[in-house]
Amino acid sequence: YRAIFVGTLKSAWMASPSLGVPRQTLAASKLVDYPLLMQSPTSTIAQLYDNWLKDNGVSPKRAFRTNSLPVLGQLTLAGLGISTLPCDYYQAEVSSHRLQVVKTRPAAPSVDYYIVHRAEGAGRGIEEIARLVRSSCNFRRST
Repeated sequence: YRAIFVGTLKSAWMASPSLGVPRQTLAASKLVDYPLLMQSPTSTIAQLYDNWLKDNGVSPKRAFRTNSLPVLGQLTLAGLGISTLPCDYYQAEVSSHRLQVVKTRPAAPSVDYYIVHRAEGAGRGIEEIARLVRSSCNFRRST
C-alpha cells in the first residue's frame, strides 16, 4: 500500500461564550468541569479524542454524542457544552464571537488525511486524483 498526504484538519475545543469557560489556557483535566459534546464512538476522530482525553486524565462526567458534525456545532453554539470543532470550518463563528476557542494544555490534536491505495497497478491516475483531492479538501465551509 502507498499513502499520499492530502492535508491536515486542525481542530480546537470550542464553546459558546454563554457557557462561561475562562479565556486563559486550561489544563486538559479542567474539561471535566463542563459537559462535553462529542462525535459518536464509532468515528475515527472520536476515538482519537477519546484517547486524548484518557491520556490527559479526563473521564467526562457528562458527555453527549452525535454522529453529525453540523448537529455538534449547533449544540455547541447553543451553549450546551464544549466540543472539538474544525477551526477553518467554524472560523466565521469564532470571528463573530458566537464561539470561543477553549485553549487547552496540551492542545487538541490535529488529524492528517491521506489517500491510501494499493501500490501495484495504481497507474498515473492516482497522482491526478491526489492533486484534485488536495485542491478541494481545505476543511472550510462552502459559501
